[in-house]
Amino acid sequence: MRARLGATEVEVVDERTCRLRLTDTVEYLAFHLVQLGCEFEVHEPREVLEHLREVHGRIGRAIDG
Repeated sequence: MRARLGATEVEVVDERTCRLRLTDTVEYLAFHLVQLGCEFEVHEPREVLEHLREVHGRIGRAIDG
């Protein structure tokens, strides 16, 4: 994760879960989280959550045509 996302801190939670601390633009973080190809949760910052919601809306509109 550190290499793929540039995480400044990686905390192992269990054998399938880790917590990352990232520093970059909101758009960069959202894009790379989606590109991981795995489930993830964003706890903060609020701006990343808002950006992911915006992207979710755009994708939904594109799919629904």
